[in-house]
Parts: sequence; structure tokens; C-alpha cells
Amino acid sequence: GGRRKAMPKLLYTLITVPKLKKMLKECHLSAQGSRDQLVRRHQEFTHIYNAQCDALNPKS
Repeated sequence: GGRRKAMPKLLYTLITVPKLKKMLKECHLSAQGSRDQLVRRHQEFTHIYNAQCDALNPKS
């Protein structure tokens, strides 16, 4: 089947702004805003993405 692999949790303090913007663009998200906004945007996307992975691939 088309299993989606969950995105790993990241240590955002170790990620540079240019790297963060690249990651957002790869997820088709806006790379505009402050560093805090970029981090929050990626965290929210990761949370939603991983929740959908869990829904598509129940662990039980």
C-alpha cells in the first residue's frame, strides 16, 4: 500500500533559517515570516501530517 512515513520530530534550535525555509518550501508551505513563525508553521504541518499518517496506518 501507499504507506506514508511519519516525519521525525526536530530540534528546531539546531536548524538555520535558510534550512528551515528550504524545508517549508519542500512541504509546499510559505517561507515568509520570522524564525518563530517558520518554526511554528513547520511544527503544525508536521503534527497534522503525522496525525494523518496515524489515521491511515492504525497502530493497533
